[in-house]
Amino acid sequence: MRLDVFLQRSRLIRRRSQSKLFCDAGAVQVNGKAAKGSKPVRVGDRVRVAFWNRNVEVVVTELVERAGQRGAPSHLAFEVVLEERKDPLQ
Repeated sequence: MRLDVFLQRSRLIRRRSQSKLFCDAGAVQVNGKAAKGSKPVRVGDRVRVAFWNRNVEVVVTELVERAGQRGAPSHLAFEVVLEERKDPLQ
């Protein structure tokens, strides 16, 4: 599954177009390396997203075929490993 699709389907980022922008801006890493939206994601990969006010790192536990798919809630597609807040005043 493509990284930008995973970010949208897992609901880490709401829209696929937004997830592609995050990837193109270098705000998304897979296994410690900056990744484009077309990078394949597999179960066990570590995905880190740098939002403007926080960093989130997750481990992919499941590849969800459709957003909101029955039997595979989007919140089970990953396990949060790290979530750190940024001070917006710095």
